[in-house]
Amino acid sequence: MPERKANFPNGLAGLKATIARLKGAGFKVGLHLLCAGIDPGDPLVGPAPDAGLYVDTTVPLAADVDAMADFIPASAAPAKFPAKDDGYTGHGMTLRIDDEIVRYGQIRLGEKPGFAGCARGAHGTKPAPHKRGAAVKHLYMSYGLFLIDADSPLMDRVAQNAAEVWNACDCDGIYFDGAECLQGEQNYYNARIMMAYYGKLKNKDIIAQGSSFSQYTWHLVGRQASADGFRDIKGYLDKRSPDISSYGANFMPVDIGWYAINENIRPDDIEYVCTRAIGFEASVSIETSVRELDAHPLSGAILDMIGQYEDFRLQGKCSGELKAEMRTPRREFRMIGDGSTKRFVPVQYGDWQALGDAPGEQAFIKVKNDRKIPACIEVDLKIGEMLRPGRSYSAPEAVMLADFEAPVARQDGAATKPNAPAYDPKTYTDLVANQGCTMNISVPPENSVRVDSAGLTFLAHPVTLP
Repeated sequence: MPERKANFPNGLAGLKATIARLKGAGFKVGLHLLCAGIDPGDPLVGPAPDAGLYVDTTVPLAADVDAMADFIPASAAPAKFPAKDDGYTGHGMTLRIDDEIVRYGQIRLGEKPGFAGCARGAHGTKPAPHKRGAAVKHLYMSYGLFLIDADSPLMDRVAQNAAEVWNACDCDGIYFDGAECLQGEQNYYNARIMMAYYGKLKNKDIIAQGSSFSQYTWHLVGRQASADGFRDIKGYLDKRSPDISSYGANFMPVDIGWYAINENIRPDDIEYVCTRAIGFEASVSIETSVRELDAHPLSGAILDMIGQYEDFRLQGKCSGELKAEMRTPRREFRMIGDGSTKRFVPVQYGDWQALGDAPGEQAFIKVKNDRKIPACIEVDLKIGEMLRPGRSYSAPEAVMLADFEAPVARQDGAATKPNAPAYDPKTYTDLVANQGCTMNISVPPENSVRVDSAGLTFLAHPVTLP
């Protein structure tokens, strides 16, 4: 895929060199993979889908269809096929008919059962005609991937490919992610998948971690991990806490989870993770990128804090009573002290509140102290998103570049309605711009706006002020 070539243009040799640099700096390196599935853009999916992609339900085609048909008739009501996609946690609305993959929009269960709103030739396959009686198969998806039939030769083929990379790079560990949403009995298929990989690794003395485990893989998986937190970290971690507590009942060491450092995260979010990690005697994992770390003004302080909390946790000096408090949802603490003298004080964080920006306007924040003793107050100020136009918007010296509300005469002579939006790119062009301005609205070039955002470019050459 293009992004893989961009990250490692020299293929396996480039990956080996990168891992060698990390190991040379004293780090251990593991391979993290969604071990049960195949990416929809993989050559194993298109142009000819591999027979080992898991199919959970099938219905015969009720009639011949050509390569253009957007309705696929079924000989019986496709009641077992998903009626909605459900995204990352769903099982997909994807069919396989012969060597073609079809995305359907909805299922029909009435007099003419079948699949409506079909997009033909999906995922690199080609639209093709199909004969009556052909098997219409549902390709089962798990975490955005097509599930591998763990009983097929494809499972060992994929495991072999992954092991070749792992062995060539001399990795120290492996993380079996996504090992719980499987095709059948968890205890069997969890073990079948993990052992398919593990059996092909040259070095067996490794750190193995999993998002789940079974009775058979309990001896292999040396650490259990929670899932990912990217925004409401505190609420997410509270929700995951019962599962994290259950890991200890199986004598399973815990990794408290993968947490982001991005624009949505502030230091007290990660502090909450670190204190809970002490309470659960768990390690902490961070999922981020160099770009996000460079963009976050407090990333250095956050990473230093993680190191300080981890050093304290590994010393094993925390009392059982304090650990129990740290496991309690919404009990928050801050570590203070220098050198070998460390102690934890209770803290309480409020939600962000927007303050007014009008001249002379006063803003008040109410703080409730639930403790029975006096407490210190700390305020973090953050320049957030623009909530209203700034003072310059109505300043006397401001120059209007374009007025999208003022009615103007159309080029075809027709009058616009008062208070109606005046700007139509196909009709009004520069008519709403101030005299002497040239205006253009267009979609900006790819990658010119921040990630996961859309935008428009507005260009205006302003008048020259006297």
